[in-house]
Amino acid sequence: MLRRLGTACLALACPLVGSAVATADDVLPASPKTVTTDARCQQSLTPTCLAHLSVKQGGQPAASAAHSSSPAPSPPTCYYKQDFTYPIPASMQTSGGPTEMSVQEQECPKGAGQVGLPLKFTPVSAAAPVTDVRALVDEASKAMRIPAPQLSLSPDAASTEFVGVPVWAWIPSSEWVPKSVSVSAGGVSLTMTATPEFAAWSMGDGGSVTCRSAGTPYPAPREPKPPERSPDCGYTYTAPSSSAPGGYFPVSVTTHWKVAWSTTTGLADTEPELTASSSLRLRVSEIQALVMRVQP
Repeated sequence: MLRRLGTACLALACPLVGSAVATADDVLPASPKTVTTDARCQQSLTPTCLAHLSVKQGGQPAASAAHSSSPAPSPPTCYYKQDFTYPIPASMQTSGGPTEMSVQEQECPKGAGQVGLPLKFTPVSAAAPVTDVRALVDEASKAMRIPAPQLSLSPDAASTEFVGVPVWAWIPSSEWVPKSVSVSAGGVSLTMTATPEFAAWSMGDGGSVTCRSAGTPYPAPREPKPPERSPDCGYTYTAPSSSAPGGYFPVSVTTHWKVAWSTTTGLADTEPELTASSSLRLRVSEIQALVMRVQP
């Protein structure tokens, strides 16, 4: 084999400059040994070829600089980039379905092979519009109707009250209940509720009374002995209204309502209280007692 290698070297005038590696199959039949040939040939007037044989028992041939190389770099790959979107005609949309079509264009660097379609179409749904909760709150506030309180007195306001006689004051219980209103927009619903807290009575003579309830109506006449004073909302005058303008006391009541709201998305908050007022005129007289001298 060495003779074959030398003859070939002379015949070719050793065109190789540098080093080359021959495997074991080129030198000997297959065996457990590894044969490596390092041939250095130089071209001159008299070509020569020097061959060096090295034999290694077992294992794989040592790595040769002529055969070793870095792993081949991975070929560049194509990718898709967002190009544009366009709306799907309303006639082609379905309930809850996509409203737009996204178009992506394939970009391929130099040397990359195109894979797939040059354009990719993806149905997308338009983002749900953001609901203005503040606008819903304002709308609900405008829709909220707090009733003007109906004043009820005993003795009746159409008659004359008297100094020192307790006056019962109340508002019909049908008015003293929470009021609610609901509004919706953009798939969001908001419910606002107003709840009565207290009623402030101004009695016209400079006095006032705050009632934490609607008050208690004066008992029916059939009760054998009704209480003298209201248990929760009453007033007693200490002076007549004769000195007031027109001879009447201006009596008014203002109901105060706390306001809260919540949405179907979990938001909740409170708003400034709401009020409602009513008024009337009340005549208050004084019962005069005339004491006569009694002769024994």
